Amino acid sequence: SALGVPPSLHSHGDIALQKEARKLQFPVDMAVVELGRLAKIFVADKEGSLRAIRRFARMDRAHKGHLTLEDWVTATPVAGGPREGVLSDASAELTRVFNLLDVDGSRTMTFRKYLVGVLFMASAAKDEEHKQEALDFAWTVLAGHGATQAPRACVQRVLCPSGHRADAPWAETLFNDSGSAGSEISTTHFHMCACAHPELLAAFSQELVIRESVSAEPPPHYKPMKNKGASANDEGTSASAGAQKDKYT
Repeated sequence: SALGVPPSLHSHGDIALQKEARKLQFPVDMAVVELGRLAKIFVADKEGSLRAIRRFARMDRAHKGHLTLEDWVTATPVAGGPREGVLSDASAELTRVFNLLDVDGSRTMTFRKYLVGVLFMASAAKDEEHKQEALDFAWTVLAGHGATQAPRACVQRVLCPSGHRADAPWAETLFNDSGSAGSEISTTHFHMCACAHPELLAAFSQELVIRESVSAEPPPHYKPMKNKGASANDEGTSASAGAQKDKYT
């Protein structure tokens, strides 16, 4: 560079994100995420981060540069963009995601926290350490902190909204084989299924972290399951899986 300081991934990545934030008419400081540092921990690149800031911008309709819990839960993603003010069917699970990623307890979802969540889940497919942490994170979100079982209908409603993905191999294993007999799914069965089918974690991330729904319309011949309600542990805390994110922030 002109100052004799070698440019880093951090500088190039953050500058690109700041330019994108300005283009989207958001505060440019929201885009300072230390991308170079994150890239040393996760699988991260500039293009993927730019896609992430655009998705975040669609949820932050007030252009504040951060999301409240209400913003996060009511920004229900459908084809074409979020439906404003609509409470998500997965509000309990989304609340847990929010609380687990809000590691500083500020009650806000900044773009950096969102990006860490996105990169963390994406890296689970390539890194064994992140995979185990991501499995614990996903289970805590789906079942509640400390739970050993989760209602089958609730997990299916969240991961296969309107019947989408119901025919995927991971869904067949998770919901239909002998390990998920009855109305509950055990943590052991969930972990075994996720290890055998990485697409399960990808589906979880798409629905609850990335927030890009597969479609606004149910597939043909879809018959919705009866909703048995959310798990008892709805609040979600950062005591366990959330604490694992401290080293990333």
